[in-house]
Amino acid sequence: MIRFKEYVCPKTVEEAYELTQKKSNVAVGGMLWIKMKKKRYNTAVDLRGLGLDYIREDEESFKIGAMTSLRDIEISPNLEKEYGTCFKDALGGIVGVQFRNSATLGGSIFGRFGFSDVYTLLLSMGAKIRLHKGGVRSLDEFRGFPRNYRDIITEVIIPKNIENTVYLSQRNSATDFPVVACSVCKRKDGIFASVGARPYLAESFRVDDEWETGITKLRFGSNIRAGEQYRRKVASVLVKRCLNKIEGGSK
Repeated sequence: MIRFKEYVCPKTVEEAYELTQKKSNVAVGGMLWIKMKKKRYNTAVDLRGLGLDYIREDEESFKIGAMTSLRDIEISPNLEKEYGTCFKDALGGIVGVQFRNSATLGGSIFGRFGFSDVYTLLLSMGAKIRLHKGGVRSLDEFRGFPRNYRDIITEVIIPKNIENTVYLSQRNSATDFPVVACSVCKRKDGIFASVGARPYLAESFRVDDEWETGITKLRFGSNIRAGEQYRRKVASVLVKRCLNKIEGGSK
């Protein structure tokens, strides 16, 4: 059980940032991932009042606020019009609708969970995050940040230079964490694949005629859901299926 001594709802991102610099304090959004910890914090810093719940579009990208729920992203008609069904495919299998109504985009990314469908999808799309102090960073760069890094994600930036994105995953049951997650995205700068839930955090690689080489370089592991060899074989199948759909050209 997680416990707090105090609860604070800051009015600005700067105020929230200053509060979260203390190791005994923690930023909270939907509270769906952090509540699984058994830890005691001094102060819970609630980010709900910062106006970070939005989906905005400009000529070059979509910008999604960090406090936007996974459900809002899943059912957004504007995102589906631009990117096809990849968000529905990736988010629709996460636990249940009530969970996705509360889980936030920022929390799903900042936690850098190995099982994250969200991270796997956005990584292949070349998405970037905007950190309050750290500026705009690619997801590939952010994955290498130290675990104790303390900043606040304000938004996720998804480029429009995308022709097609396909997301597939293998699950032992419909609402369980994925055994393997895979996303392949055809962008103007090439075709990129990302593989997550290995059970490690998603990694991406450029897909070419020897795409199998990218998978052989990935590290796979075993846990209660699946073994290393099984995961490696499933990843190869999923990448191939995604590529076949990409070549079919339909979103």
